[in-house]
Amino acid sequence: MVLWVLFAVELAGLLALGIQRSVAERRGQESWLIAAFAPTLGSALEAGRARQAEHPDLPLDEERVRRRIFHLVTAYGLVFSGPGLSAVLLTELPTETLLLAFAGATLIGMDVAVLGAVLVATWRGWLPLDEDDGGGDDDPEPAPVPGGPWTRAHVFNLLR
Repeated sequence: MVLWVLFAVELAGLLALGIQRSVAERRGQESWLIAAFAPTLGSALEAGRARQAEHPDLPLDEERVRRRIFHLVTAYGLVFSGPGLSAVLLTELPTETLLLAFAGATLIGMDVAVLGAVLVATWRGWLPLDEDDGGGDDDPEPAPVPGGPWTRAHVFNLLR
């Protein structure tokens, strides 16, 4: 019973962080999670730059970075679902419930899992680090917003 309560509290906390992030984005503010990890991200950037200077094979190509971030997010999902997986095993529920606990924890904690994976990838020097300080004009122009009465629903921008 204690593990179920721990798992429920953990999921509630992750859900609160996710909801706060979406509300903060709509208001144009920074989420609590990003604000809390800003100093850590600065340290990870410094460590990543140092690793890239020492190792000529860094940063990794996009396919290898995606694969490693996928594996890190999966590992974070296993960590998040640890209390739930333990509770399922101790209460002898059907093994299908293990998948439900893992999927629920991973989906609810996706913000934390992705942030953690990006922090690790930055710290390890796997990601290419942006050197243009945000002032470059290298960004492509966004596609024009579709319009008119015959615009298809799957390409229609619902945010305007």
